Amino acid sequence: MESSDRMREWRRQVVVGYETPGEVDRWTRSLQAGWTAAERRLTGQMLQGPGRVLVVGSGGGRELVALRSMGHEGVGIEISRGLVLGFRREAPSLGDCVVLADMARLPFAPGSFGAVLMFNQVLGHAASRADRVSALAEALRVLRPGGAVLMSFYSGAVEDYSLWLGAWSIASRRRRISGAPASLPGVPRPSRQRGLQRRIRAWVRGKSDRARRFVRGLVDRGARGEGQGDDVLLAPSGTGAGTGRRVPFHLYRFEEFVEDVRRAGGRILLWRSNTELNAGADAPAFFRGLDHLHFCALVPASADAPR
Repeated sequence: MESSDRMREWRRQVVVGYETPGEVDRWTRSLQAGWTAAERRLTGQMLQGPGRVLVVGSGGGRELVALRSMGHEGVGIEISRGLVLGFRREAPSLGDCVVLADMARLPFAPGSFGAVLMFNQVLGHAASRADRVSALAEALRVLRPGGAVLMSFYSGAVEDYSLWLGAWSIASRRRRISGAPASLPGVPRPSRQRGLQRRIRAWVRGKSDRARRFVRGLVDRGARGEGQGDDVLLAPSGTGAGTGRRVPFHLYRFEEFVEDVRRAGGRILLWRSNTELNAGADAPAFFRGLDHLHFCALVPASADAPR
């Protein structure tokens, strides 16, 4: 069993990592960025009609603003006080719709929301497997009948782009949509060259990360009889160079994620890879499994499909 001291230190590092001035500034400046391409497709498919939506790990408020534009009432929870205060400062019209809370212990009654969003791979910041299962169970608990939990999670190495997956994406002949819509003022669409360079860098970084984790797993198995290579230290999303902060993060294996959903009393209604959602086409299971970023819609195990 993981010690309470370790879990407290994990949570402390997450909070501190996201409360640096650079992080707060970066997240609050992304307030109007809107959905990523994958999020746009998933929310467009799964969020039907105006409703009350909970955003777990609301950060600088990007999802809350996007939900407002769709006619939904967004409520956010966030573990970082700095991000909560930054959001309230930048978006005073949204009032106090964000509260300071832990995703494993939501301060809401059962059936309070028509949907729950857990984007930005927020589940990976939970301090232990028990906390991850609790966070999933809590999200399912606060759903109204017919609702769904929409979420993303990393599986495998971070940004470990597969050449096979890239070849499928090109072959699909579908226009990719960048993470930031071209219509947003001040947010230019990345050029093809910049996009290719970014993917090459990410591919090298991801393969290096996977190799390090594999070697560390061999060492762990030799030292303790088990492989431990799923908890890593990552720079917070959006961090500028030179902050020096890293936060603990759990990289899921897909089988482990499926088991955690089952333990939480849920089932996977829909699973798509980030590349599939960006391309607008369903990939064969082999290619889907190669992606590093996945999106799921979860419902209680006994529930019918959301209306």
